[in-house]
Amino acid sequence: MSPRWLAAVAALAIVTGGRVPAAADSFELAVETSVIAPVFRGASLSGRLRTFSLPHYALGAGISALSLPQVLVDGSSDNELKGWHVDLRPSGYVSVDYFVEPDGTGFAAGIALGVARYTLTSEIVSGRTSYVAVYALPRAAYTWFVTDSLYLEASVGLQLDAKVSGSTKLSTRRFVPFAVLPQANLNVGYLFAR
Repeated sequence: MSPRWLAAVAALAIVTGGRVPAAADSFELAVETSVIAPVFRGASLSGRLRTFSLPHYALGAGISALSLPQVLVDGSSDNELKGWHVDLRPSGYVSVDYFVEPDGTGFAAGIALGVARYTLTSEIVSGRTSYVAVYALPRAAYTWFVTDSLYLEASVGLQLDAKVSGSTKLSTRRFVPFAVLPQANLNVGYLFAR
């Protein structure tokens, strides 16, 4: 065996702790959708992946679209009661979460990083405009399995937005972009391997 192959095998042994899991048992995949998004004329689809070599961690990705609740739009004193309507069309993210339990149940904490496109309309002037923001969403969650495969996940967090492009001006009116958005969600998910 050449020194390069020997070095590669040694590096693999160090990284995997000397064991290589069987392909069929090396990961689990789940898909989720929000049960709250349809209430706000929207939808979402996301997935998460856990490897058995790092059982406390889950990687995720997803996309969603919805109309923001008016209480959030009016939550900023700059935009309060000014007739703005805000739609999220669409938002995409990647995430990492840490589960306290190694089986992916119970409490978890994590962060999502994403891009959101906000579409703005007004009750006072006609037309529409949009802007794009990047965001970080630190969050806490709790996952409860109803069956071996079906689960519910409740989460809360704070979305920290930074506008990167687009316009928040409609006619003579200007919308003040979000800096912080509180988030609460309830997902129903299905685990394909457990």
